[in-house]
Amino acid sequence: MVEEIAEGWTPVGIVACRRQDDTIDLYNIIRGRRTGGPARMGQAMSLLCSCVQAAYAEPISCKVLAANPAREWYESLGFTVQDWRSGYNVLGYRKKSVP
Repeated sequence: MVEEIAEGWTPVGIVACRRQDDTIDLYNIIRGRRTGGPARMGQAMSLLCSCVQAAYAEPISCKVLAANPAREWYESLGFTVQDWRSGYNVLGYRKKSVP
């Protein structure tokens, strides 16, 4: 995902999803640089989760390194720790109503 800013285009992030182990797994989640504008990657993640919830019955999850400094960001989007593994946490998405 890219966003047009005064200096041209800048990456704001990327995320992919797949069905895996009876869940919808979000992976390769990479936040781009902040542009000073709206939090586009957070908006993209929320939209993706809403679309996945509307299309699939499986729960949404992602694996996040235990030392990842973006943990609060995931929590602000509605993810909570579901399981602790060696070196990473499994986060589950708390179902929200779609606006």
